[in-house]
Amino acid sequence: MCAHLTLETAAVGAALPGLLRHWFDEGYRRLAGWHRERVESGPKLPPEAIRKSIPCGPPGAAWAFVGVDRRTGGRLKSSARVYRESTMRWFLDELADPPLPRS
Repeated sequence: MCAHLTLETAAVGAALPGLLRHWFDEGYRRLAGWHRERVESGPKLPPEAIRKSIPCGPPGAAWAFVGVDRRTGGRLKSSARVYRESTMRWFLDELADPPLPRS
């Protein structure tokens, strides 16, 4: 499963950060709550799993990554983390300053 949100940001204005946070937090809960629960209650992945080709938990384990891409000075900077409840909070906090659209 991969979730992306594309919208006309000018039409949303100052409500954008709250809308993004709601979409990714509540959207994940409603669209794949079973997966979110398994990820949050199951075996934890080591943080290096995002950068190395290592097993992502035991067979049948649920896992996830969260990430944000930002353009800074014309360069694309990507930040990604192994999903945990704390990294979901990090991700939602990142949306307080919404990432710029890819161009």
